[in-house]
Amino acid sequence: MNDPNVALRGGLAKLLEAKTVAVVGASGKRGVHRAAIENLTANGATAWGVHPRREEILGIPCFRSVSALPQPPDMAMLLVGHRNLHRAAADAIAGGARSLIIPGLGREAGEEAAPIARAIGDLASSGGVPVIGPNCMGVAVPGGTSAWVGTLGQGLRPGRIATVVQSGSIGEALAALGDRVGLRCIFSLGAEQNRDVADVLNHLAEDRQTEAVGIFLESIRRPRAFRQALLNLQAAGKPVVCLRVGRSDAGTRATIAHTDAVLTPTRAFRAIAREAELIEAEDFSEFVEALAAFDTGTPPRGGRVATVTQSGGEAALWADLAADNHAPMRPFSDRLGRELGRILGSDAIACNPLDAWAIDETVFIYRQGFEPIADSGEYDILAVQMDQSPFVGEIERRVSLEVCTALAELGPDRVYRVIVSGQATEPVPEVAALAARHEIPLLRGSNAPIAALSKIGRRASRTQRWDAFRESGPPPRNHHLGEFKASQDLARQGIPFPRMRLANTPREAVEAALEIGFPVVLKANEVAHRSASNEITLGLRTPAGVEAEFIGLNQPALVVEQVPRGLEVYCGGRNDPDYGPIVCVGWGGQTLEQRDNVVCAPASLDLANALALVDSIPGLPTSTPPASLEAFADIVIRLGDFLEKSSTGTTVDLNPIVLIPSGGAVAVDALVTPGAS
Repeated sequence: MNDPNVALRGGLAKLLEAKTVAVVGASGKRGVHRAAIENLTANGATAWGVHPRREEILGIPCFRSVSALPQPPDMAMLLVGHRNLHRAAADAIAGGARSLIIPGLGREAGEEAAPIARAIGDLASSGGVPVIGPNCMGVAVPGGTSAWVGTLGQGLRPGRIATVVQSGSIGEALAALGDRVGLRCIFSLGAEQNRDVADVLNHLAEDRQTEAVGIFLESIRRPRAFRQALLNLQAAGKPVVCLRVGRSDAGTRATIAHTDAVLTPTRAFRAIAREAELIEAEDFSEFVEALAAFDTGTPPRGGRVATVTQSGGEAALWADLAADNHAPMRPFSDRLGRELGRILGSDAIACNPLDAWAIDETVFIYRQGFEPIADSGEYDILAVQMDQSPFVGEIERRVSLEVCTALAELGPDRVYRVIVSGQATEPVPEVAALAARHEIPLLRGSNAPIAALSKIGRRASRTQRWDAFRESGPPPRNHHLGEFKASQDLARQGIPFPRMRLANTPREAVEAALEIGFPVVLKANEVAHRSASNEITLGLRTPAGVEAEFIGLNQPALVVEQVPRGLEVYCGGRNDPDYGPIVCVGWGGQTLEQRDNVVCAPASLDLANALALVDSIPGLPTSTPPASLEAFADIVIRLGDFLEKSSTGTTVDLNPIVLIPSGGAVAVDALVTPGAS
């Protein structure tokens, strides 16, 4: 695909599988130079220094240029000052380097940074050479060749979770996780000169050693390419956890189209996130716990969670936090409850979460309780809340190990097993080793692991939440079609409207009313928000009334059939220049002015997904018959089709759409703001 805003650029394989590396500007100084060389040589890669005077630095041989190396390197790491960077990049490319890592060119370069970066990017792109950076940490590959300018933490464990970050400090935090998460790689992208997050994600979709992906996202340079990369990961069956910052928008602006106010960049992003089944973490702790939960061979099949705790208080806390995360605990069936009650004893209450702690025979009760839960078929996830600490006594260590051993004996095919320590400290070493051996995630904290498991479960069971939230919109737009033209265009797409006529004189208005049949509605054609400016009159029942009201309106005016009263809802959308066609739904009429309870989705919806979107409007599914909901969903689909055919930037409001109590839906107001032709 030739469009640079959509094209996904390759050439990244050598960054994860490098065998030979050139360190341009190699130095024995402490800091980034020493760390880079130590990281590059830690796992057997061949590293060469490039230095005009030295023959050897920190044990690696040096050459005067990349062209003078024994062979073209898989990557070149440029550790030179900003004024020498372009020359170093040109030498590396001329010497056949297959990729460049540029950690520098940050604040130290001042105003010179941008033109230098562009020049290097142009040079590298013309030669088909991918650049990571500038102003990045590099690429860390635990167990492999790490072109990384920071210290890689002790115990960093190779694994199948790939991470991509736009923040060097977040990259360092991941590099310091030790063995918490088995990492395929950490990509620190920096300024994303000629390879960005979309390109890296697309490569990871094809990477056989990657099974799940974590993203720390500050900005999206090419949203359509980003969307396609996410869809490629989804198609590859690789879940994605995203921690996105910069989610808030400041200030509410007045807009002509309600859609311009409610379809903000954040809502557009979340529409794409839901389409690609992205798991959005709220903070770094939840981000890490979600990645740790995927660090197993078999993800959960669904979102039904049974929890076994070590106290009544812990059980109550879990239940509260699960409810806060929109994942209330599913009760045990009568049969399972009776079986667990028999195990616990006559005084115990068998409910989910289950307090299985006992003064005597604690391990026996846990072991006996796990079996019927796992075999019941009622739950996808069995979470054992067992607080961990390396400072506990011998009795607590033994009990903890035996309980977790019983959990491990269930096997991964029966139920997804997870251990959760609310204390969020280092685990008992024997328990950590056992959990790693049996691929059981050992999560830490209270809310973070519960939130992560809730979202992972919703993804697995295809029950993603459609979150609504208040935020601002883009600046006002001034040009819009008159309602008559807008309604005609939308009606050709199959969207139902009441009968209407455009009248230029009082006589034409009366003739139109007689043709349509009373009662009728009279409203100005060119005014965007008629109710706010008294440019609409409902319930006109006589020719004299139509004539009198017409004189007081901005003309020409519409004479419209008055539809039966019903619930008012909203559907709108925009052919967004970044994310493509997006549709939004919510409660309509003046309720929409509050800009809450609006949810959005990419426009290509089938009936099932459109109904899911409509059902997400709080209170709507229980307030109107299924036939009306299905008619509303059909309007959503048809509006999406209209937007897909429209020019970029086109915005549409259908507000309100009236849901007819007897079944059906009719759009009684339409606003179309054309985009660029």
